[in-house]
Amino acid sequence: MSDRHDGGQPSISMRIRVWLSLGIALGLGSVGTMALWSTTASARPGTLTAGLLDITVNDFLSGAADRNGTRTEVGWTMSDMLPGEQQAVSLKVGNNGQGNLPVDFRLAAYAAGTLGPAIRVTVYDGGTPTNTAPAANVYRTASCVGGTLVGTMNQPLGASAATATLLDASKQTLAVSQTHTYCLLVGLDDSAATRNNAALRDAKATLFFLVNGTQVGVAP
Repeated sequence: MSDRHDGGQPSISMRIRVWLSLGIALGLGSVGTMALWSTTASARPGTLTAGLLDITVNDFLSGAADRNGTRTEVGWTMSDMLPGEQQAVSLKVGNNGQGNLPVDFRLAAYAAGTLGPAIRVTVYDGGTPTNTAPAANVYRTASCVGGTLVGTMNQPLGASAATATLLDASKQTLAVSQTHTYCLLVGLDDSAATRNNAALRDAKATLFFLVNGTQVGVAP
């Protein structure tokens, strides 16, 4: 195949072809034994924080420290009550939660103490509490001006949180930062059983309103 000159030496062109062939062979062999660099890349996420279900009452009990807390409204007192007398109060429920989920809640109440069984509550959606001023020989009355009647509890309320009476049978839904206001008429039963019950005279009761809420949403 090769051309030969004097002395029988291979031509220059033949040597070049042989050298190139060896170079290719060596190159292929070196790929199989070469050590490769390796590295690892990672992505670090930001801080993950759980959301917060936070229901407020009259703009109080805000924040994680006051979850499941109790707010005492010092203005919600009535002394020397007579059967049939009432006081109107306002109860504003708010969703102060974190995240985008609304809250479903229901309103309940219970009355503890000897006078508890004689306490009656009438519930209105909205409305302005209006009370007659205390005065001698004046029977105290109250109303919720502009409110929509939800219901009247003509039977004794439960005596503890475990037996609390549901005041609003329909669930109320609050978006984040939204509020719902109730007007409540709190009074003393005017039946003969209450008027003639000597054990109730000078008796006391503590009334509790409970707001039980649950975040709601569509599962992913």
